[in-house]
Amino acid sequence: MTTENKKEIIASYPYMTAGRTWIIPNVTLERAPDGSVMISGMEALRMQRMVANEICGQASTLNPEELEFLCDVTSTRFNDVAEFLSVTKGSVTFWKRQGKTVPLNESLRLKKWFWKKVFNSDLERHSLFSVPTMVLTDDGKLLEFLRDQGKIFFSEALKAG
Repeated sequence: MTTENKKEIIASYPYMTAGRTWIIPNVTLERAPDGSVMISGMEALRMQRMVANEICGQASTLNPEELEFLCDVTSTRFNDVAEFLSVTKGSVTFWKRQGKTVPLNESLRLKKWFWKKVFNSDLERHSLFSVPTMVLTDDGKLLEFLRDQGKIFFSEALKAG
């Protein structure tokens, strides 16, 4: 604990983003001498990645808030999403403006794509994990497997400090 900034760890921190409140474990808050509380950039990034991991790890449709969040976290434009899905940008904009969920097949493709974008640097630093063959044919099992891998990355990062 420094004299300039005192740190406090919140075991279950409520984080509102992507259309709902997420409970993030072990969030470090820093208290400045003037009494203000802040979250470091690295801690905010960890929180965003945890939410992205949870969103991408579920075999469900993406809602507009989740799509926008994943685009923000990965600096992805709606044009890039449209190009990836081979649809018009108008389709992506329609989902957002009309509050429509992204169709299931497109959601599953996007979740795998976004998960890779979020964890690409971790995948490059770690030896590639082996994906069990039985999960490759089932999107739900694959996304669950990837979510579990993301949780491993987080636990290793916490141990490293």
